[in-house]
Amino acid sequence: MKNEGRKKAGTLHAMIFNDLKREIYDGVWQPGAKLPSERELCNRFGVSKITVRSALQQLEAIDLIRTYQGRGSIVLEPGNKEIVLSPSLIESEVIPVLEYRMVIEKGMIRLTCQRITDEGIAELEENYAEMMEHVNDLARFAIDDCRFHTIIAKYSMNPILIEADQVIQEKLRHSMDMIVSMLGCGMGLKYHKEIINALKSRNKEECERIMGEHLESTIDGVKLYYLDVN
Repeated sequence: MKNEGRKKAGTLHAMIFNDLKREIYDGVWQPGAKLPSERELCNRFGVSKITVRSALQQLEAIDLIRTYQGRGSIVLEPGNKEIVLSPSLIESEVIPVLEYRMVIEKGMIRLTCQRITDEGIAELEENYAEMMEHVNDLARFAIDDCRFHTIIAKYSMNPILIEADQVIQEKLRHSMDMIVSMLGCGMGLKYHKEIINALKSRNKEECERIMGEHLESTIDGVKLYYLDVN
């Protein structure tokens, strides 16, 4: 039942995102126009504020709107960022990067668990605090999220793993932009907190388990989103 509820929520916010995106591109909402309030959108689509807010965050992540405190969501000039969330890119870039991470990061975090210093733990906690600060700015949140995994690679203290992370950093960043645009911030915050706690306890098995669950949940979420928009 829990998975069914998550699927329904994912389907609803993807539907609202796609409907509003299509209206913006069709000119129903001109650049400079203000979108209906969250309450009005809730009434229109028959959903909760959380679902509407998630759809609006996705629109902001691809620069179709800008949301201002006290002013609401203002429509921007549509640009070329439409491609960011296209099904073909999700299938050809995001999923392969996540599969790569599943193979590499589950093993890498065992090394990190053995080798990370107190300074490294503090660096992860500082990064987590920055993620919390940027939950309303998906572009910044994606940067913070990607940096979290780079810190994990850094404290593996394995030069080959660190170099590999640097070599594919552009692909990691690009895929993270799309992942956060699709799934929002909640999943990253949940699992990153659990990973930090497992690293503090120096529990290699728990670190590997949580990292695997984190990446599997992300892959499942992206595949669900892909089905919604395809």
